[in-house]
Amino acid sequence: MEKLYNQLYKDGKYTKTFEDFQSQFGTPETSEKLYTALNEAGDYTRSFDDFKAQFNIAGKTSDPVNVEANAGSVKNTASESGGGSSELVDPSDFDNSKEQDTWIEKTFGKNEFTDILGDFIRAGRSGVTAGRSVDESFDLYRKGKDMTDEEVMNFIQAGRDMENAGQTDEMIAASQLMQEYKDQGMSGLPAFFYAYMKNPTALAQYAVQSLAQMGAAAYDSDEVRKAGYAGAGTFATGALVAGQVGPQIGLPEELVTVPTAAISGFMGGVSGAMETGMTTAQLMQEAATEQGLDWASMTDDERFKWVRELTNDEERYNDITSKALARGLTIGSIDAVTGLVSLGVGGAVTGKGADILI
Repeated sequence: MEKLYNQLYKDGKYTKTFEDFQSQFGTPETSEKLYTALNEAGDYTRSFDDFKAQFNIAGKTSDPVNVEANAGSVKNTASESGGGSSELVDPSDFDNSKEQDTWIEKTFGKNEFTDILGDFIRAGRSGVTAGRSVDESFDLYRKGKDMTDEEVMNFIQAGRDMENAGQTDEMIAASQLMQEYKDQGMSGLPAFFYAYMKNPTALAQYAVQSLAQMGAAAYDSDEVRKAGYAGAGTFATGALVAGQVGPQIGLPEELVTVPTAAISGFMGGVSGAMETGMTTAQLMQEAATEQGLDWASMTDDERFKWVRELTNDEERYNDITSKALARGLTIGSIDAVTGLVSLGVGGAVTGKGADILI
C-alpha cells in the first residue's frame, strides 16, 4: 500500500501523511472507493482485484464519511492532473507542493530558504536512486534474454524505486513549461532555454542530480566504472598528444591539462554507459505502451513477462539496444567535451539539456 501512497503523493493527488492514507483507505471497503475514483479518472484501468493485489491492500477500519469525502478529493485532483491538460506546477506555492518534505522542512517549516536546501537534498537522493538502478538496466542492455530470473526481478524492483523517487517542483514546472512551449510550435532548443530561464534553480538541481547519479552508478556498476576508466585513458592520451603538438603549431603547451582531460573523459564514459543502460529500460517501457500496455499499472509479474517477451524478440530487442547505444555515445560525448572547461559540472547541466533535446 505504501507504493500506492508514494505514487499519489508524488503526483500531488494526496498530500497528507502515510498514516492518514492508511486510516482512510486501508480496508477492502474503503480502498474500493479510492479505486473507483482513480478508475473513473482514468488513472488506474485494471480490475479492483488487480488493484488490491498490486498494492497489497489491507488494514484497519476508517470513518466512512471521511473516506467518501477524501475519495472524492482524490478523484477531483486526479481528473485535473491526469490525462491531457494538467495544471502547471507553481514551485512557490508551498501549500500545494508535490514534493516530499525533507528533515529540514519538517524541522523548520517550508519556506523559500528551507525549500532551496530541501530541493538539493531531493535532487541528490533522486540521483542516487537512479544511479543505483543503472547496473540492473545495463544487465538488460548487455544480457537480454540471458538474464536470470533474479536479474529480471532486480531490474523491475530498481524501476519501482525510481518511480517512487520523484522530482522537485522546479523540475516538474520546467518540464511542463517546456512541453507547453513545444505544443505551441516552438522547437526543442528554444523551448528548453525559455522554460529553464523561468525556473533557473532547476538546472542547478539537475546538476546535483546528475552528479549524484554518476557517482552512484560508478560505485554500483562494474560496467560503468570500466567505461569511465576507458574514457579517462582516451582523453588523457589526447591531452598528452595535444601538449606535444600544440607548441609546434603555435598553441599553448597545456591547452588542455592531462588531469582535466582525464576527469572529463571519466565522467563522459560514466555518463555514456549510464545513459545506454537507462535508455534501454526507457525504450522497453515505450515498447510496452505501443503494444497497448499500461506500464505504470502493471504488476511485477506482468512486467517480468513483458521483459521476457521483448528480450526473446531478437529484432525488437536489437533495435532498442542499438538506439540506446547511439544515445549513450551522444550524451557521453557531450558531457566529456563540456567537462573539459568545467570539470564536469557544465557537462552535467549541458548533458541534461542534450538528454531532453535528443
